[in-house]
Amino acid sequence: MANGVTFMHAGTNLVHEEQVRDLALLPAESRSYKPVPNGMLLDLIYEGAGKWLGKEPVKTQFSMNTTGSRMFGTMSFETEEKDTMLNFGFGNSYDKSMSLRLVSGAQIFICDNLCYSGDAISWVRKHTTNVLQDIREKIRSALCLAEVQYEEMMIDLSAFKEHEVKERRGAELIGLAQYGGVLTSTAANIAREDWRNPRYVDFAKGDMFSLYNCFTEGAKKGEAGNRIDRQAKLHQFFTSEIDNILKDRAPIITVN
Repeated sequence: MANGVTFMHAGTNLVHEEQVRDLALLPAESRSYKPVPNGMLLDLIYEGAGKWLGKEPVKTQFSMNTTGSRMFGTMSFETEEKDTMLNFGFGNSYDKSMSLRLVSGAQIFICDNLCYSGDAISWVRKHTTNVLQDIREKIRSALCLAEVQYEEMMIDLSAFKEHEVKERRGAELIGLAQYGGVLTSTAANIAREDWRNPRYVDFAKGDMFSLYNCFTEGAKKGEAGNRIDRQAKLHQFFTSEIDNILKDRAPIITVN
């Protein structure tokens, strides 16, 4: 197994894999509630990655909210691309607040930013009586599709690199994303500062990909259990913006 590496979220604890596994399983199991132990989930994903991806993760990352009731983690796998890894994310809760969820996408080497599409999210369903019987099949299905989802994400990221964004337009899009609930005020402030003063030279190119990474820097801040949804929402924002650009550039066809 890869060593647990931590990453920053506001309002969360930075944790190692052992802490995720050792967390007390509360509330207790009942007739209508069947908690999924974090350790069981991790073991099944490690096992499935070897079986269906044929790979072991080169990096693992974990975070929990301040009470430990919600967990978010990722496993990253090498690909032929030098700048990105295939990333498999998962979220679990011990407080009945959300269904167990799985997602695959990409992780950018230089900044550890995650890239998830809403189309790649699997909800295992609520922690009810038969949930444990469904987990293995859901993990198998998600991992079998992981490489396809990664390739689709790479197509999206390549499209982002093809579109120039002026500084003013980037600022406008950050404001629109905050207004629409895609970015929180904290995340928008981070994205705005990164857009004004990029922390990485690679993201100072003034294109949609650079702006996307400003957004994903902001998305790192927030409650651990909601990370997958935050990432998917901002990715949808960008793909919709690209669609709008392409529609505006489409030639007008007249019929005689």
